[in-house]
Amino acid sequence: DDRWITGHLYGGDQDTRIRQEIVLGIGGARLLRTLQVLGIECAPAVYHLNEGHSAFVALELARERLASGAATSFATAHRTVASRLAFTTHTPVSAGHDTFPAELVEAYFSEYREQLGLSQTELMALGQHAAVNDGSGFSMTVLALRSAHARNGVSQLHGAVSRRMWRGVGVGVDDAPPRTEMEAITNGVHSATWAGPDMSSLFDDRMGTAWRTAPHKHSSWQRLTDCDSTQLWSARTAQRGRLLERVDAAARTEGLEGLAPEVTADRALVLGFARRFATYKRAGLLLEDPDRLWRLLAGDPTRPVVLVFAGKAHPRDEAGKRLVQRIVEASRDERFRGRIVFLENYGVELARLLVQGSDVWLNTPRRPEEASGTSGMKAALNGALNVSELDGWWDEAYAPGIGWPLGDGMPQDASADEVDRMEACQLMETLEHEVVPLFFARDPQGVPVQWLGRVVRSIETLAGQFSAHRMLQEYVELMYRPAGAQPLLLWHVAAAQAASQTGHAARAA
Repeated sequence: DDRWITGHLYGGDQDTRIRQEIVLGIGGARLLRTLQVLGIECAPAVYHLNEGHSAFVALELARERLASGAATSFATAHRTVASRLAFTTHTPVSAGHDTFPAELVEAYFSEYREQLGLSQTELMALGQHAAVNDGSGFSMTVLALRSAHARNGVSQLHGAVSRRMWRGVGVGVDDAPPRTEMEAITNGVHSATWAGPDMSSLFDDRMGTAWRTAPHKHSSWQRLTDCDSTQLWSARTAQRGRLLERVDAAARTEGLEGLAPEVTADRALVLGFARRFATYKRAGLLLEDPDRLWRLLAGDPTRPVVLVFAGKAHPRDEAGKRLVQRIVEASRDERFRGRIVFLENYGVELARLLVQGSDVWLNTPRRPEEASGTSGMKAALNGALNVSELDGWWDEAYAPGIGWPLGDGMPQDASADEVDRMEACQLMETLEHEVVPLFFARDPQGVPVQWLGRVVRSIETLAGQFSAHRMLQEYVELMYRPAGAQPLLLWHVAAAQAASQTGHAARAA
């Protein structure tokens, strides 16, 4: 029984990991072939590898060509396969790029490589490059790059970083120039999936079905310009209220007193931070000066502010786990009870509540380690304003008047610790002097008109540019169509648009 191989995604050793990637790559290709034998139409024109985890599919496709007589050498088969493969790298962080020792690769591939006509040295060479590793391991990312003529990063900045990281890694062991060196296709989100119920109703009222059927078009969002502030504030308050109900319940479950009495849906400013707790994301940046943080959150009862955290650390990331523990301990500190809350059991349902209900979305990665990020896009769609490091998607998205940047103007020669200290101070200054005063500047009806003006500009500017529809169009034009996938992809795009119109789009993130 091999089901245990995929029974637990994270936390396994390298032996388990290589088994999982064999199942994904080689097993996945064979599954598609089996379905075709059974009469099910599933002959991909392009295989899209997301990270190197599935790169063994290239070996299996080459093996099939050799076995069928369509190619007489592995090199020929591999070059042909590369024209049908697209590869997307999603992170510049080394931990996201699997490397296996030679003895482990040989243990699982000694018989398989003979079917490819390769020696151990020749097989290992496919996963090695002087600029990447020292020759002692087999890099799945190098294999993926060597096997794909189309490759891309997931934001403009990440594309540039990836071009530097993987410079010189071409197609095949001779590193032939790929069709494209490294495209940059910024991630996007499916608007109808992530917009909250109240904002969705507002969009329907103001824009009809255009924001659902053609969210990538700027014109679909222009009707929001003259939106009534009271109507927008009502939608935002309703979504904030649902989040605060969950936050209050979580605080009481911890045996605490719940949220402070002045924290109400129509009054409180909610700062949201939810993502994987990797150390480079610097979730603890706001905790560097506890006294200053207390003054921000609770120093003025007429300006109540709540800081909500959620997320999980990788099972093997001990530093990430300690960061979660630090935040949980801060939430239990008597000074911060009802002001800092950590929500457990982070998943899609909780993620929706957070991006739909937060007023400010915090993002503090160490530049340039955040490849893209999508939570800020989802939050912006729902009317949150981003306060974010100029990294990933925000590096190209930020413009004055739609949010706030972090990290701008940092000295190039500063150490990582010095940058952390300076940016922690910059973050607090932005919140103290710009975010909080603007949010609590209310008209006689209690509506923050100037704040909502920024919200409208943010949605109009970002919703279309960072939609999944725009992203898919770019993948079609830059990655799939050059490999001959036009009929297949046009069908998929049409199906996706039809699904969004009927409200049954897939919920996959």
